[in-house]
Amino acid sequence: MNKIIKRILDVWQYNKAAMLISIIDKSGSTPRGVGTQMLVDEDGIITGTIGGGAVEKEAIELAAASVIARQSFTKNFELNMKDSSLNMVCGGALFLHFLYVDKELFEAEIKAIDSKIDSKESGFMVIDTVENKLAFSSDAVSTSNTVSIPLPVPDRVIIFGAGHVAQALVPVLSNVGFGCTIVDNREEFIDKSLFPDAEDVILGDYENIEDNVALTSKDYVIIMTHGHTHDYEVLEQVLRKEQIYIGVMGSRRKKEFVNDRLLKAGFSKDRIDTIHAPIGLSIGGVTPEEIAISVAAELISVRANLRGSVRNHGCPLK
Repeated sequence: MNKIIKRILDVWQYNKAAMLISIIDKSGSTPRGVGTQMLVDEDGIITGTIGGGAVEKEAIELAAASVIARQSFTKNFELNMKDSSLNMVCGGALFLHFLYVDKELFEAEIKAIDSKIDSKESGFMVIDTVENKLAFSSDAVSTSNTVSIPLPVPDRVIIFGAGHVAQALVPVLSNVGFGCTIVDNREEFIDKSLFPDAEDVILGDYENIEDNVALTSKDYVIIMTHGHTHDYEVLEQVLRKEQIYIGVMGSRRKKEFVNDRLLKAGFSKDRIDTIHAPIGLSIGGVTPEEIAISVAAELISVRANLRGSVRNHGCPLK
């Protein structure tokens, strides 16, 4: 949504027009879910995707024609194996709402949503599919005519250790909806230029981590410091609180060393088993960049499971 809102403001700056396409309902197997959006402006520039394939192609064509006519409407797309016209192998339906984003009508609303996204505040874009209106709301609005799309608030990832893998990891996580905070006890590594995509870069010791960052139950914690002892110091404190995810970088031998100390410190085996170590999905990564991909993939998987996302929607596009 963030890129779409910024694009709407850019389009308006040049007195151009655009059509906002939103998935407002679905049934069966479809590539994307309710709330997914795409913007088509009068220059033919596309921002976002509603799943690709023939449905998206037809939606883009409809939007391009409708933006000239300044028409808003809702259209149902049936997806099934017998529908050769759409060249799909799905069995479901998509209900798309096409909203002409009129600057005179929606400038205040779009700017309010943009401000909330920039300040990482929660809220909803509410689309009235009958009145063809758009608004910001602090709470979800539930009526037969509206769909409430949550504003994208990044999930917080706290990374202890600012080495090469962390430097490769932050831009990857930032691009998939995670907001990163870096903590390191080495002054030369706490350089904002090394982490331009990070939300915060903190110099602090590992013995008392909450002096510098307050952990919450909604955090993802990644530990990749420059030593076994530092990893243990951080992990011992982190395990005393609840987090969504705890991952530790290192070899299996390092894992055994740290786990043995945790057992001696009184932590249960069940609690220790919640740690993702070695961190990341097993894809054979070796370089910092490859390891970053495996770690990001693991966090995406954990987040998807929490949200109840279906791993296999059964709807590949031809």
